[in-house]
Amino acid sequence: MIVYLLHFETPLGNPNNPRAMASHYIGWAHDLAGRMRDHRSGHGAALTRAANERGISYQVVATWPGDRALERWIKLRKCAPRLCPICAQAHPLGPFTIHLPVSDLVQVQSYDRVECPF
Repeated sequence: MIVYLLHFETPLGNPNNPRAMASHYIGWAHDLAGRMRDHRSGHGAALTRAANERGISYQVVATWPGDRALERWIKLRKCAPRLCPICAQAHPLGPFTIHLPVSDLVQVQSYDRVECPF
């Protein structure tokens, strides 16, 4: 299994509200190539379907060995821009690296939003 980070060439969402814009998508798959075919054909996540409908390109920019637990751990920290090699250098806090294994960290008890502590 693999966790992956997609980078959208143009952010999706409401341009009048920067907090309502998405530049990244984090997912997991048993077969990344197959999952990307799903995304590109409109059978993936709602966010990638919206990107397809608007002609916005996206690419896999990072991967980690892991499953849904690692995906949730990453998503809850809201750190995608710092994990993205395209965006990280411009981020005020700089890049963020996940040091595997994170088995102790993925024991998420709640799906409440957790701000990136790094």
